[in-house]
Amino acid sequence: MNLLEAENGYHCSENETIAIEQTLFPDGSLDRSVIAKSPSVIADHAAIDIPDETEFLIVEQTGIGKTNPLSGEKIAPIITVYRASTFRNALEMTKQILDYEGTGHSCTVHTRSHERAGAMGHEINVCRIGVNQQGFAVGMSADNGLTAAYSLGAGPWGGNQLDQNLSFEDFLCTTQVTYPLDDSDIDPESSIDSNDDIVE
Repeated sequence: MNLLEAENGYHCSENETIAIEQTLFPDGSLDRSVIAKSPSVIADHAAIDIPDETEFLIVEQTGIGKTNPLSGEKIAPIITVYRASTFRNALEMTKQILDYEGTGHSCTVHTRSHERAGAMGHEINVCRIGVNQQGFAVGMSADNGLTAAYSLGAGPWGGNQLDQNLSFEDFLCTTQVTYPLDDSDIDPESSIDSNDDIVE
């Protein structure tokens, strides 16, 4: 928390967090007049005082779901923080948050443990997991090998047909002209050769 504050994050008190929630979700839905605004604009709407240099707001939560809207998407410079006693506890909270809003999309983990990164890959239903990266890097970064994204597919978990970055290649249409093959041209083994490396 100290490191977040050192990066000009403002740690909201419990009462300030309630005011932020009521400002962003006055009727349970995001208020379009305050989303994508600066921390100072959001704070003004919530009637709380924050330092001029504040770059993002920090709110702590324990609950997840509709009755805790700060656990979902905010489209605002607000970080919702949960405290986990163990990595397993953190995984379970991540699953619950994604089940509420975000299944299939992406998440990140900051760890030196390959086992923990692997556990996330096996257990979290998202298409991309960034290890030791900023969250936006799973959509576009010059140093992680992912294709720049115009939009992010959330795969079948999120009700999308794509589980990858949507790129110009997905919009290219080609016409294939095909003729029947002679029996001598058909390799009966070709249909299984390509699957040799699949692990079930």
